[in-house]
Amino acid sequence: MKLLTLIYDASLENLVTPIFERGMAVTRYSKIEGVTGARMDTLAGGEYASEGQNTLILVIADDGTMEGIVAELRALREQVGHGLRGVVTNAETVI
Repeated sequence: MKLLTLIYDASLENLVTPIFERGMAVTRYSKIEGVTGARMDTLAGGEYASEGQNTLILVIADDGTMEGIVAELRALREQVGHGLRGVVTNAETVI
């Protein structure tokens, strides 16, 4: 099993969520809306920007399903160019 931790700009909601729901690839996930953070380009300029609203989503799926999700998310990131970052880790014990 794999765990995806993904944070994305709230404006991408209608593009991100369907990736998980398509064909019921992932039947359950946890989503936290209204997450704030700093943009690295803003930090480089010496200011902190917290005006953007992000969403954090945690998804557990089998390895094959996760590979498909990651491929779609990478394609989306190439399309939009920003506002989408994530990491996949092993989920060795699921409760």
